[in-house]
Amino acid sequence: MVWPQIGWGQQIKKFISFLLMGGVYSGMLLGTAHAGPWPQHQGDALLISRTDKYQSETRTEDGFFAFEQLATGLYGEYGLTDRTTVGINLFYTDQQNSGPVAERSAAGFAVADVFIQRQIRRRDYSVWSARLLIGAPTNITRFSSLAGDMSEDRDASLEPGVLYGRTIDARGRHFVTGDIGYRTNFGDDADHVRFDIGYGFRPKAKLLLSLKGYSRTSLKNHSGNGEDIDFVRLEPSVAFETDRFGTFEIGYAQDISTRNMSPGEAVFFSLWTRF
Repeated sequence: MVWPQIGWGQQIKKFISFLLMGGVYSGMLLGTAHAGPWPQHQGDALLISRTDKYQSETRTEDGFFAFEQLATGLYGEYGLTDRTTVGINLFYTDQQNSGPVAERSAAGFAVADVFIQRQIRRRDYSVWSARLLIGAPTNITRFSSLAGDMSEDRDASLEPGVLYGRTIDARGRHFVTGDIGYRTNFGDDADHVRFDIGYGFRPKAKLLLSLKGYSRTSLKNHSGNGEDIDFVRLEPSVAFETDRFGTFEIGYAQDISTRNMSPGEAVFFSLWTRF
């Protein structure tokens, strides 16, 4: 067994400093984000701050409904060892619903997750990882983007998952990723299965073109006003790396299939910083 070269006390101090720095970034920038199956090297950290502007519109027999959401997210990873990564995902949203019903708005944390991820197998061109995610209950009263109906606060949850990544060519210019998880909600929200896939291409060393697909399928075991939605979303983006300011990403997201929510679209901007 190879023991970490950095003492655990030093690692804890560095991780705390990383989280404090994350608080500074979250105050300055806005979004949600995801990384991938490849673990961070021991002592390295990745911070992604992102801003999303999402909107959807629906015409029904009762009239015209509009839903808007501005999301501010902070995602971070830290390498405890070369095979074990811990992380955090925070997602703050300000949303508004208008239409024949009285106009409603809500703001608060929609997501507050922590996770641990462990590389379980690695080859020259591929990697498998396992992840356990714990979701904290959050304080926002959510609104349906379909007809202005309210949902209760988000429940505490637990999600085990498996991630896969593979570079397609020896130079690493093309790669694919997959991520599947099963989330159990400890409350009124329905449990759901999440499946995400991605493709990336680097035409140049500091330029990345990517296409991601996200899907969520409810098990329909909700109760009361618990959340029960399905969706499939596509997200193309362009990311470019700078020498001084990290990596900037801009992109667009489009819902292509939904249940119990109106299909919407979003534009986003994110900043990736490594420590």
